[in-house]
Amino acid sequence: MEENKKTARLKTYLITTAVLLFFVLLMLFTVEKPYEKETAADVVGSICNCFTVPGVLFAGVGGLTFVSSQGVFDGLGYAFSTFGLHNIWFNRSKLEERPKNYYEYKEKKNKKGRHWYPNLLFVGLGSLFIGVALTVVYLLM
Repeated sequence: MEENKKTARLKTYLITTAVLLFFVLLMLFTVEKPYEKETAADVVGSICNCFTVPGVLFAGVGGLTFVSSQGVFDGLGYAFSTFGLHNIWFNRSKLEERPKNYYEYKEKKNKKGRHWYPNLLFVGLGSLFIGVALTVVYLLM
């Protein structure tokens, strides 16, 4: 059973890395176009941008999922459910099922289970580290 969890975790990290590399390559060949650059420093700068932007996005989303898993946004969720905005816009049938108070709302969320996506955070931080390292190389050239 432990081996299945490890392989599943490895699989999610590999998929996340593949998606990030897809965005890096997409940005590299559609936005930056390093083959049009004149100097090696400009090419390194282009590659730096291509690793930094997706790294910031992935790490940001991963960080937000971590913060959300700690219950930081529960107040906003409760406010939206209290005013009926969330239920009216998305699902009117659950309007009667909304919690009566904030405590019930938090208990319902805790019972459902809270999770976050560390693969997004750590793969994004890795890409961001590569981008920063390439920025240092670019500045030294």
